[in-house]
Amino acid sequence: MYNTLGDKMQFRSLTIADKEIFEAYKSKSPKNNCDFCFSDLFLWRNYYNTEISINDDILYLRCKINNQYLYFIPLNNTKMGIENLINYTKDDELIIINIEEQDLKYFDDSFTIKHIIDNDDYVYLASDLATLGGKKYKAKRNFVNSFKEKYNYKVIPINEYNETEDIAFLNNWIKNNDEDLRSFNGEEEAIILALHNLKKLNLDGLILKVDEKVVAISIGTYQDDTFITHFEKADYNFHGASQMINYLMANYVCSKVKYINREEDLGIEGLRKAKLSYHPIKMIKSFTAFYNKNKNI
Repeated sequence: MYNTLGDKMQFRSLTIADKEIFEAYKSKSPKNNCDFCFSDLFLWRNYYNTEISINDDILYLRCKINNQYLYFIPLNNTKMGIENLINYTKDDELIIINIEEQDLKYFDDSFTIKHIIDNDDYVYLASDLATLGGKKYKAKRNFVNSFKEKYNYKVIPINEYNETEDIAFLNNWIKNNDEDLRSFNGEEEAIILALHNLKKLNLDGLILKVDEKVVAISIGTYQDDTFITHFEKADYNFHGASQMINYLMANYVCSKVKYINREEDLGIEGLRKAKLSYHPIKMIKSFTAFYNKNKNI
């Protein structure tokens, strides 16, 4: 049950039933970064312990990482929402995350603001990734052309997935990947949750197969003029599979959107290098605000 006007805010776990009301509030406070995409919030809700509260016609979100609550910038009447969070967390540390440049105006000098570069979103022109034209994409074109020549492949929509094959693909992927194990376990759960809720979350994507073996998958969400790529995984034993699924997805969505948001790099050096190699047209900067209680004593 949502809080009524004047009640102290109470948080509860985010559920898929919150999609409609979340999007209604987001329309009042437009956000561009991937962290305010409902499907992202829902798919990672268990890993990040994501919770929601609505109070005084303001929507609040928070997650918990390393036993520390992190609050999202409030949706609708943001200034009042920040003041309410200051009051709500008076005995605890207040950290507000996922702040875009357009929302820095809501913070005064009682907050310390830091740009968190690891959380910046990479945004590309869909047409660039679909055509891979020009000298700067020559290496990518070579990977794609090599894949086409070398393998007997086919592409199917994500909604035709075979659960047994996809789980096998994910299990194989983790054995050959050096990313943090706990992070991938959270991602595996999120991908499976996505596959089970494709229609409810309006997700779309592709599966790339070679000789009936799944070698890459890509899943994302349409949001206004942008397609947000939530997951893109490839079997690196198949040379060029990563570049091929990226190319295929761009061609699949480019008639529907202008931009592709490939989310953040989380400070993973290999991921950062890969995302930069596709030449983003812009970055959506992410800021975190730390409340300084002593300034108001």
